[in-house]
Amino acid sequence: MDNKITPDPYQFLEQCPCGSLALDPSGTIFWVSATLLKLLDAAAEDLVGQPLERLPLKRPIDPTQEAGAVQNLCQPQAWLQWTLGETGDATTLLFFTDITEALELAQENERLSREVQALTITDALTGLANPRAIGHALGSQVTRTRRYHNPLSVVMIALEHQPPLPGPLPDDLVLATSRFLRNRLRWADVVGRWDHDLFIILLPETGEADSSTLMRSIEEGFLHLNLCDGEGNRGYRLRFGITMWRKGDDPRRLLLRAQGNLLRDEPRQQSA
Repeated sequence: MDNKITPDPYQFLEQCPCGSLALDPSGTIFWVSATLLKLLDAAAEDLVGQPLERLPLKRPIDPTQEAGAVQNLCQPQAWLQWTLGETGDATTLLFFTDITEALELAQENERLSREVQALTITDALTGLANPRAIGHALGSQVTRTRRYHNPLSVVMIALEHQPPLPGPLPDDLVLATSRFLRNRLRWADVVGRWDHDLFIILLPETGEADSSTLMRSIEEGFLHLNLCDGEGNRGYRLRFGITMWRKGDDPRRLLLRAQGNLLRDEPRQQSA
């Protein structure tokens, strides 16, 4: 009995929702399903007897791979996922599924996720204001300060270990520091997480002397906590960059000056 598969038995594949084709051992197409012809907007006579490279795809299929995704040359917005299969008699099958809608849904989900992230105003770890919220709050405070000429202090705080440790600081330490800072401030003050180990504090109605006094109190209180990370390391401290609003300042200039003061080694805490 001859068990070799011929094109006739392939008719059962016509009932499948995916498109398919068959290659002989030389890599020549000898059968194409009607579903695949429709997906490719092609005629059987254009493909049967041709090598796999003649498929109207934007990129040739790599037969050394087991699966992949390619764009339809006739419909560039359409994508096809293909998988490789064998019949056991040296004949190769390829199955094609239209994944255009799935990709569009994935892209839409990604877009919505970016929009949600853009609208988020709290830091996921600490619950403090995130950079976006800090930017909005600082913009409002600068506008108010320009109008009423009230003092405004901006402080950038770095959480660090002496001597420096390799790798990022542990999340539990960052969280403990955020809670400490929040509990030491007034209701009108704004504290946010600027980066992994950087915090921003906005102090409305606060002049240079008062903000410096507050930061010294915060520094001393933090040292008394003597926080320890999961590796048993102690010696964590806070370093400050303090600046005051000046006529002509915008939020960006204030933040840059606070950052510059933070980066200065001497004096350790610098106000401007």
